[in-house]
Amino acid sequence: MSEGLDLVPIITDCEARGRPLAEVEPNGMLPGERKPGPLSTVLADALSLICTKIAPTMSAEQAGAWVRVMVAALANLPGRTAIRAAQRVLQRPIAFISEVDGAIREEAKEIALRHALATRRIRELAALRERELPAIHFEPEGDDQPIAPEKIRAMPAPLREMGLAAGWITEAEVAAALATGRAA
Repeated sequence: MSEGLDLVPIITDCEARGRPLAEVEPNGMLPGERKPGPLSTVLADALSLICTKIAPTMSAEQAGAWVRVMVAALANLPGRTAIRAAQRVLQRPIAFISEVDGAIREEAKEIALRHALATRRIRELAALRERELPAIHFEPEGDDQPIAPEKIRAMPAPLREMGLAAGWITEAEVAAALATGRAA
């Protein structure tokens, strides 16, 4: 790949972030462990704040049950999306606790759309990079052997410039190769 940022790990991370919470943390737990998942925990904390804001007189037992139900209900959303949506909903005026699920899903649509658009743009950038900067491999011909004129002619101009700068080819070799290409 060309110089700069390697986009493959970024694309992989974007795709992983789009997986539903239920897939990443089944039943709110880390797979293979009996430990609460970090995304489910942060989502539960955000939901607890929403619950306290809307129904401050709800008992701790009722609030805990509501939070567990909401984490399970929102598990079909990607974890980070659900968390961000819940944090946004905390800032909105909501009168009834029964409106929270719909409000979070409404916010999640916009967040998921932006995430999908960003992921698509990164994929397009990676594809563009692959098309524009193909890997050029050639066998070294030995330190004392000049590069064949047809190989010099076949090189893209930036590669020829790189060869000149590195001292792999001379200006005379490039000029001769290009001149024989025009004469033919």
